[in-house]
Amino acid sequence: MIVNQTNKLNESSQTAFSIMCCIALMSNELFFYHIVLLDAVTIFSYNREIDNEILKESQGVSKQQLNQQSGAANNETRNKKVTRAGITKKQWVASIIIVAGILVILAIILYLMIQSLTSRDAIYEGDIQAVSQYDYNQYNSGNGFVIHVLKTKPANIKLEAIHNNVTLAHKTGINGGFFYQNDLLSIALYNGTAVNGHASEYGSGGENTKYARGTLVWDGLANELSVQVVQQASDLKVKDYTRFWAQGGISMNLQDDQSWLQQAKQEEAPFMDSARLRSGIVFDKAGMVYLIVSETKGTTEQFRTAIKEVLADAELQDGIFLDGDGSSQLLAKERALPGDSRAIVQMIRIVK
Repeated sequence: MIVNQTNKLNESSQTAFSIMCCIALMSNELFFYHIVLLDAVTIFSYNREIDNEILKESQGVSKQQLNQQSGAANNETRNKKVTRAGITKKQWVASIIIVAGILVILAIILYLMIQSLTSRDAIYEGDIQAVSQYDYNQYNSGNGFVIHVLKTKPANIKLEAIHNNVTLAHKTGINGGFFYQNDLLSIALYNGTAVNGHASEYGSGGENTKYARGTLVWDGLANELSVQVVQQASDLKVKDYTRFWAQGGISMNLQDDQSWLQQAKQEEAPFMDSARLRSGIVFDKAGMVYLIVSETKGTTEQFRTAIKEVLADAELQDGIFLDGDGSSQLLAKERALPGDSRAIVQMIRIVK
């Protein structure tokens, strides 16, 4: 009878321990595993104390009889207890291994998550802070335009698809050409590759859709800049088709104040007479490139006039208008202009 009570307590203890282990295995709180192990030790210690109390308080049973009964019980149940003890030991080992394994896995996952977040922040922040081969300036023109300019060498530029707002892409530069949803409507080639898919695919950046339009081209081998009016990427003229970039837009014709407007209309420049945010890219006689975004709204003509005024000393040669209004976006250490916060398909990035 005493042995049966003891066995029932042992079984109850084991059951309680098993339940807590299951709960612990399902828990994500690391400290809970420690509590379970401590509780398990307490349960088994308490079980031993109960065994002793039952033996001491049993009436009518002398120590000799108790020893005899215990010895008899031990003889009769030795195999069962050995088996039970063996199972308990295995449970302990298995539970400890499982808990330890889970703790190790959780620790590894936590470490990887921390490293990933740290690396991501470092990449984002590092890109903005590390890029230094450009000059930033803000200008106020006589016609009321406030424009922001990033001046750099064409070799420092890379065209990229981002499908995001420039200020959220964590890359120094400005917005690129025209687009619709996820498709590029302007040429955007970098070292002979369309930035938004295969050059033969619609929306990849392999063509100026529907119209031949002004496209700013940097020939890396000759280190020359030019504006070429083309529709297909195959019509571009460069010396090395593996080392150049080409950004489509609308011709500015900075050297021709008489016919630039007619040419822009011929290229189907959108919303020329509306007050909108504006973007563009131009180059000077020395071969430097200027990425330009306006902070104020105005017409295409007002924007062009403001550029020629504030950069008069640079001896500008030519350039193109880029996508505008809410797509006019800029990011640099010095300033962030999100437009209307929309996502764009492609940007002109400064990588050095």
